[in-house]
Amino acid sequence: MSTNVDNRALQAPPSGRKGWTTREFDQLVDIGSLPEGGAAYLWNGEIVETMPENPPHINAVANLLLLLLTRFPPVAWTVNQNAPVELDDDTKPQPDLAVLAGPRSRFSTRAARASDVTLIVEVSDSTYPRDAGERLRKYASVGISQYWIVNINALRVEVFTGPTGGVAPSYRERSDFGLGDVVPLRLTVGGVAIDLDGCAVSDVLRDSLKHDEEGTGR
Repeated sequence: MSTNVDNRALQAPPSGRKGWTTREFDQLVDIGSLPEGGAAYLWNGEIVETMPENPPHINAVANLLLLLLTRFPPVAWTVNQNAPVELDDDTKPQPDLAVLAGPRSRFSTRAARASDVTLIVEVSDSTYPRDAGERLRKYASVGISQYWIVNINALRVEVFTGPTGGVAPSYRERSDFGLGDVVPLRLTVGGVAIDLDGCAVSDVLRDSLKHDEEGTGR
């Protein structure tokens, strides 16, 4: 869930422009107009602040983070949670999870860029229309090769691959994986195909399921 930051507390973008750039957004953090490490991010020139997450969302992110950390060794990969990714000149979101090519030391002095990303994950409940809409289109437009939506309400993980650009960016392929399935981890980095152990959807969503009074899953 997200909401627009009250920009009355912030200086307007320079030169009368409507939107902010990533450079200006970083400057707002540097001068303290936005808190460092806060929930605000930049999306299409607009400063947006995330709202508190509910337990199903928190649990799904935490479970998938643990699974990804066991599959991507830190000597060659970086797995981030809610960390900035600079997609273009006016968009710098904080996706729920992002897998970057390269060790953490590569990002010691800069934020990740779209070219660093091998996988982005958004966990969705009430935010599904946005995650499957404008976020999907943006990630496709900047060439994010693989995008997962953990759809809590539908009890599945949706995997999008083959990004396309143009006036209507999207992904050529979509595969859905339910509670009895394992999501494959097949990536291509620098033209090299990498096949890692997949992630069972039940392991991701086990703490996000609604339960009845007797404790049985829905």
